Amino acid sequence: MAEALAALPDVAFPGVPIAERGPEPVAVQGLPSGVPAFLGPLAQGPVGRPVRVTSLAVFLSQFGALTSDTALAVAQFFAQGGTAAWVVNQLASVDGPSAVDQLMAGLSTLDAAENYDLVHLPELRALAPSVGAEALGLVADHCDRRGLFLIADLPRDVADIPAALQWARGLTGPRYANVALYFPDLMVPDPTRPEGRRRVGPGAAVAGLYATNDRNAGLWHTPAGTDFPFPHSLDLSARLGTSDMAALTGAGINALAVFPRYGAVPWGGRTLAGAGSEWRQIALRRLALHVETSLARGWAWAAVEANGADLWKRLTTTGTAFLEGLRQQGAFTGTRPDQGYFLRCDLSTTTQEDRDRGLCRAVVGIAPIRPAEFLLMTITLRTADAALA
Repeated sequence: MAEALAALPDVAFPGVPIAERGPEPVAVQGLPSGVPAFLGPLAQGPVGRPVRVTSLAVFLSQFGALTSDTALAVAQFFAQGGTAAWVVNQLASVDGPSAVDQLMAGLSTLDAAENYDLVHLPELRALAPSVGAEALGLVADHCDRRGLFLIADLPRDVADIPAALQWARGLTGPRYANVALYFPDLMVPDPTRPEGRRRVGPGAAVAGLYATNDRNAGLWHTPAGTDFPFPHSLDLSARLGTSDMAALTGAGINALAVFPRYGAVPWGGRTLAGAGSEWRQIALRRLALHVETSLARGWAWAAVEANGADLWKRLTTTGTAFLEGLRQQGAFTGTRPDQGYFLRCDLSTTTQEDRDRGLCRAVVGIAPIRPAEFLLMTITLRTADAALA
């Protein structure tokens, strides 16, 4: 997402309100992270609208028994340290194009939710591999438009490493910068069969690990390696060797591996952006999305302000304070603020053509890897002058 668009009627980020005239601008607050949205069929409960749940007990009281892959995914999320999630109960459909259409329609219902940054769709696994690849691209587009990060599972029929490498071929590049894949699957108890076990995707457990990581270390750290074991032990459907992990990494798939004393850990922290992309690391992409979405929401009041020097100064002041807070938490490198970030909002970022359209642009640079080596993003705001354009 090279450009973030805030305070428009077709709002680009979940939970960004349309500002009303009157209140003075307030400090930009960092939005919650490690909060996923789940979508899929459940045993009971409201259908077609997002419900916020804060524990497995709350989920069970709303949606009933753990009978579907979606329900088991929510359970895995909370087992690995998750504390809050949004859940949409969507009726099951048959595999094929109609399933993709239904999936995308279900995603649109999440626009009524707020303060979430992750998406996990267990039902993607049920699609045939070719249909699943198409659906992954469409969901990736949806997440890019809304500043969300997708933790995806491979299709259920993609069960070994050669099949995984074949399926992921072509699923890299800028379109997939907000997507991470993990392999192999997990084996979990099957509540519907005594002594039975079920193979499920790993994405929900990984989302729980993201939530734990965000609380304990900060989302600018990628939860990977022996420093980031899963809080609760996992049973993997396959054991991977060194060459297996190298092959998966080369395809942009993050391996889950078992190490003595640590148990299962993610061994890789890549997005599907591609090896040469500045967004190839999960931590960098999530941090950039966090900065963009937090500023977009925190600056929603610009929609009722005149587009001029006074607005630009207030945007710069509030945005800089937010970025400095992240620097002090360790999100950026360098010993001085100017080595860790910058924010510019003035005549150099907002052209006369922009002003004629009632638009204001801020350019933000963050340096999470090396001092003064900035990753750039542009945030575009509609101001009160847009009504006159």
